[in-house]
Amino acid sequence: MRLFIVFWLIVLTCSGQDFRYNFYQYNAVGVNPAWAGMQEQASLSYHSRRQNLSVSNHTTLMLTAMYPILHNEKHFGTLGLSLFQDRQGFLGEVNAFELLAACNVPLHEKHKIYLALGLQGGSREIYDALKGTDYFPAWSGGIIFYQRKNSYQNRWFAGVSQSNWLGNERYLENYQFFGKLRTILIAGFEVAQIHGFAIIPNVRSILQKDVNFTNYGVSLRKTFSDNSGAWFRYGSWGISGWYAPIQGFVGAVDIDTPAFTLGFSLGFSSQEHFLSYGNSREFIVSLKKIIGKKRLDEKPLINETEPNIE
Repeated sequence: MRLFIVFWLIVLTCSGQDFRYNFYQYNAVGVNPAWAGMQEQASLSYHSRRQNLSVSNHTTLMLTAMYPILHNEKHFGTLGLSLFQDRQGFLGEVNAFELLAACNVPLHEKHKIYLALGLQGGSREIYDALKGTDYFPAWSGGIIFYQRKNSYQNRWFAGVSQSNWLGNERYLENYQFFGKLRTILIAGFEVAQIHGFAIIPNVRSILQKDVNFTNYGVSLRKTFSDNSGAWFRYGSWGISGWYAPIQGFVGAVDIDTPAFTLGFSLGFSSQEHFLSYGNSREFIVSLKKIIGKKRLDEKPLINETEPNIE
């Protein structure tokens, strides 16, 4: 089943975070830029998150645009860009403009198994009250193996990525890790269908010098009925949750269709941290458009009694 959460990878999306950095829930491009290579639709997304601090609020805003590269109805890859701003109260902020390129390689077309590769990079401007303004080059790269049910849903995915920047994180809190390579492992798969719900466990581990966070999650997804209208016909809705031992958990709900995505999540902290980070909330809206024509056999079945969907 298609999963933007990992994260929505999946996710999905911007670079790795521990459970408090739930910005990854819908923006799987940051978790692994190869995710863009899996997307066959043009999209424009607005993504925001807000977390309570003892002294202020930590806010993040991102605009992302992606466009697929197609030829003879085959998807070869995706190009994209993002504008990003991260503010941590009066302590500082990050501003970035990043470009993305991803490709999609069929490994076994009969069984719809593919390999996606992605690279994202740009220049970041950081400002903190102690060190002033600085600029640095930022990059992330990754791969994802996955199997499709059809052009809107996946059976499973597994990937790895690396980056040289902290991305959408509290860079001040983690300043001692700045510049060190970070490896992120992600995986998710549909294990069963119960009463029309697909059960999708997923896991994500972040590995860096002196840093090791692992999140465990599960998503329940259900496809809309065959009389839901053109905007919902091939879509689904889901309920998801992630847990990081000792640290806290995140819950989310979303609607995902070929025309749009809406998602909302809440994060709950169960442990005191530097600057006393509290609970967080996050929202995404994405408008999407199919480019080119979809082959009939790529369209998902709403139910087993409907073998063909025009």
